Amino acid sequence: FVWPFSYNECSEETRNSQLINACSKVAHYSMKPGRGRGSPEIDILEAMMGDPGPLPNTPIERPYFSTSLQVAPGISANRPQLGHQPKSGSWYKGLEYGKHVNSSLNPFFYGVTLVHEPKSYTYQSDAISANTHVGATYFNSFHDYRVEWEPPERNGTGG
Repeated sequence: FVWPFSYNECSEETRNSQLINACSKVAHYSMKPGRGRGSPEIDILEAMMGDPGPLPNTPIERPYFSTSLQVAPGISANRPQLGHQPKSGSWYKGLEYGKHVNSSLNPFFYGVTLVHEPKSYTYQSDAISANTHVGATYFNSFHDYRVEWEPPERNGTGG
């Protein structure tokens, strides 16, 4: 119940889902009262092999690699339909893909609903993921990769 929470605030809605949450009024796990702890997941390169060919609803072809950021709690409203691009102006805004490489939003993984008993422990996670086509040169020589991630300021601006 730590993965993949990504915030440090008290939320009555998800407090049972996040084991180390900021709703605690006493010190816990060597942390001060009112402090939460999460563990977002960042997958830099996940190789996806297979016979050469196009991936549906994307400009990407196999083989490819996937790069993902998984966080919780997720955005439950206006979720994209699996296998399709999100509708314009919904879900996460301002994401850029493929600026310098043959990369595109991964429409096959937007996160999962992690079901637990009791139901109050259930939560939605989000995955922001990109797929990048890799050709024969990716298997014959070294390549440099870069992931840019800029967290927002304490007041919520930036990022």
